[in-house]
Amino acid sequence: MVRRTLTLMAAFGLAACGGGGGKEVSVTDAEVRLPVVPGRPGAAYFTVTAGGQATRLVSVEGPAATRIELHSNTNVNGHMEMHRLDGVALAAGQKISFAPTGNHAMLFGVPPTLKPGDTTRLTFRFEKGVPVTAEAKVVAGTDAH
Repeated sequence: MVRRTLTLMAAFGLAACGGGGGKEVSVTDAEVRLPVVPGRPGAAYFTVTAGGQATRLVSVEGPAATRIELHSNTNVNGHMEMHRLDGVALAAGQKISFAPTGNHAMLFGVPPTLKPGDTTRLTFRFEKGVPVTAEAKVVAGTDAH
């Protein structure tokens, strides 16, 4: 009886922590867009799909920039305004695309050695769960998305 109780307690504990085979957060379609003008910021676009529990994307890191910030674009009275975000909430199972004219990551200090056709790592950090690393293809700033 004690063994059965401990097994059930362990199973409930894993479920409460998001363990026990629950779906993890994933990042797909990662792309780094180089600055059109050298020395200016670049951008990263990607799709994040939350796992079995709600979480929050809090940062993106990688060698493609000295600093990466999450940003949003908002249409205000006919013109686009960009705002820095301190994170992006994701409901359990929710998919959010970071794309031009919407949420995106701004890349500051993009090294001049990064060229179209390269790939680079981006690491996505979340409030809950482990970081997720994705390979991002590098494209010219003038390429169509």
